[in-house]
Amino acid sequence: MFLFLTHLPIIGRPIVPINNRDPHAFNRLFSESPSLLSLVKLRNICCDTNRNDDDRIKAVLLMIVTCLIAPNGNGQNCNTSYVQFIEKLDEVNSYAWGAAMLAYLYQGMKGWKTDDKAIDGFTWLIMGFFFSHFRGLYSIFNITVEENQALDKPKLAYLIESLERIGANHLKKANSALQLKLNLVHDLLRTEENIEADMRPITWHPYNLEMLPPHLHDQIQYRTVVTPLFCYNYVEHHRPHVVAKQFEVLDEVDLQDVGSDLKTIKFKANKGNNSINFREYYKKEVIQWEEIGSRLAENYHPGQQSTPEPEAAHQSSVKHFEESKCESTKKHFEESKA
Repeated sequence: MFLFLTHLPIIGRPIVPINNRDPHAFNRLFSESPSLLSLVKLRNICCDTNRNDDDRIKAVLLMIVTCLIAPNGNGQNCNTSYVQFIEKLDEVNSYAWGAAMLAYLYQGMKGWKTDDKAIDGFTWLIMGFFFSHFRGLYSIFNITVEENQALDKPKLAYLIESLERIGANHLKKANSALQLKLNLVHDLLRTEENIEADMRPITWHPYNLEMLPPHLHDQIQYRTVVTPLFCYNYVEHHRPHVVAKQFEVLDEVDLQDVGSDLKTIKFKANKGNNSINFREYYKKEVIQWEEIGSRLAENYHPGQQSTPEPEAAHQSSVKHFEESKCESTKKHFEESKA
């Protein structure tokens, strides 16, 4: 789902660091000494034509990470955590940024549910999910359906642009235009409970290959991978088999034993003065990630996890994927830079 909404890769190298401490990263990149940079400062770097293009691109990427991949309530500041993943520009597209975005949103929703706090993460993904599956929402908000829109622009971008215009000047009144639309949304969802399942206006399979740019076509096969997802020190299970009705490829598949090797993940906080190797800490989960070829829900036969072997022995699937993507990634990067 998030592959179609965001056009971010869902398979590749996991966003999990070997070293979580890089206090001089901003000095190395931008000759800036603080360990935190505000988004305003990053924007100024982006717009500074006296800087070289690579520095400006890296500032843009850090803004994307801070605002889209892992947004939280830290006062709109960017720390050095993710510099190691964007510093080498020719490797940026080799990382599974879409998986990282979803992992971060998963933990944010978990925190909202258990701790009653605001949701960390890119919550527009939730909005995109509902608009994709409940097509009646487009009519309620007078939004043009995006089937004929450009492939080089993510589906979610159109939705955000449209909804921001609608909600920009709304009034907090019971009869405001926006509130009346929200009442219609409530009625639509409430109606779902009172009619037969096969009559509900739900689109179970709203995505197709034609909605993706060509360089992402080879990723669609991994949308049903059953594996942990990584976003720095946050690791969350991806369980597409639990919502199998969304995936046409799973319609006739026996899913009884799928995900049986997924165990509770013991969270480790990103704090303290000593460096933490999160890749080593989450070694079992990293091994599962590297077995992507055997972890598709429709063809599930994961390896034994009781005695983890050296990491290199488990990298064949991801390594093969990365090698096959190498040339296309470089070409796509050069085109986007141009």
